[in-house]
Amino acid sequence: MGFFDELLAVEETDPPSRGPDGELLTRRAAKDTELRTSVEDRIPSLKTAPAYFRDFVEALSELLSSATVDSATGTNQPTILGGLKLIERRIVAKVAVRARENSLQMPAVEDLKDFVGRRHQDEFVLPGESKLWTSWTRKNYGPLVLHLVSDVLTDIEKEFDILLPERNRAVTLSGLVDNADFRQKMIKKGLTWKDPGVSSDHGEFTHRIQWCAALLLMERAQQGVAWRVFREIGSYADSSVYNGSTFGLWDAIVDRCPVDNRDIGPYITVDEGDYRAPENFHPYLRLAHHAEAGSPILLLASFLQARVEARGRRGMSRHFSSSPNTIPTDDQWKSWSKTLFNGRALVSLTETELATLARAWFRLVDVRNNRRRNPIMMIDALGDAPGTGRNNIDVLENAYTALRVPNQLRAAVWRPPLVPTRSAPLAPVTKK
Repeated sequence: MGFFDELLAVEETDPPSRGPDGELLTRRAAKDTELRTSVEDRIPSLKTAPAYFRDFVEALSELLSSATVDSATGTNQPTILGGLKLIERRIVAKVAVRARENSLQMPAVEDLKDFVGRRHQDEFVLPGESKLWTSWTRKNYGPLVLHLVSDVLTDIEKEFDILLPERNRAVTLSGLVDNADFRQKMIKKGLTWKDPGVSSDHGEFTHRIQWCAALLLMERAQQGVAWRVFREIGSYADSSVYNGSTFGLWDAIVDRCPVDNRDIGPYITVDEGDYRAPENFHPYLRLAHHAEAGSPILLLASFLQARVEARGRRGMSRHFSSSPNTIPTDDQWKSWSKTLFNGRALVSLTETELATLARAWFRLVDVRNNRRRNPIMMIDALGDAPGTGRNNIDVLENAYTALRVPNQLRAAVWRPPLVPTRSAPLAPVTKK
């Protein structure tokens, strides 16, 4: 049974469904009965989708949810592991290029695994831990690992995106995004993202890895339509609401419920090896043996584990997903400074950096009424502010002058952001 008609979706019935003996079925119980339905039943418009689109989606689903026999070991391995190995090769190749460009010796891959994904300082060393970054490692390893995995993923995205060859770096999301906005403002525009506010099981890079690993395994014809399909996925939404939200094809193909928590949305998994669910996939990527010598994805797995540890120590999820509902206190500004500027103190920032810090906060908060803003809508510099007859930029500048902020920030030069475009999305400016 293929992706479009497999019975791994559920309907939310009203009135609630009853079992064969008349007993009331909870949503979870319904997921284990004949009440399951298919993706096509939830998204009827897929029945008329063009053949190239359906073929691509079917192939992507198969790559993320199937297993194949490994010729070397004779054991079943996830099919997508082949794509992960190709990503790993590109990571190692980029290290080699950087070594030549910086006149540095190419180190053994095992020597780099503890440095990928870690900032060039040891600001969060725990008791009993030794410091990784010394003057020698900073000089010899630092240039090799900075933004390493992010740059490789961006290279892959640019390689196959014939519609947007000048692809920018991925957008950094600053909080939860409404499903409809996500489809319209992210997927349909062909944008990729990192998501530091999600759970450690989901992973901030997981969707990019799903997509890139699958792309590298696909046939050339499918690679050629990949980003066209990516954008068109945003046009397919469910015909019915589930748990108060409208889900869609993106959720069905790469953002399903994990096997141990099947109440999040209508698209479920019944096997931990179904990597269409990020919470199934990311823990697999971080398995202990993947970060040990001899692993075919040593640097990729080590990077992802380092990011999870770093987010936990810095409290990054808290900063990005829970912006303040009031003007930040001095302590909050200081915390944001360390988050956005590699651990640097507020007092050390230049006026330009202070302005960047202020803009990052404005992008998370509606300064006119102190409400959270949609994290991907950011500051809309187009059109008039509702009910004011003035451009949004004017409103923001006036609000900025009246904010209760530290003197350093008050003195910072406020520059209005760029007009948002597809190639220059507005997102919190983060120095990675």
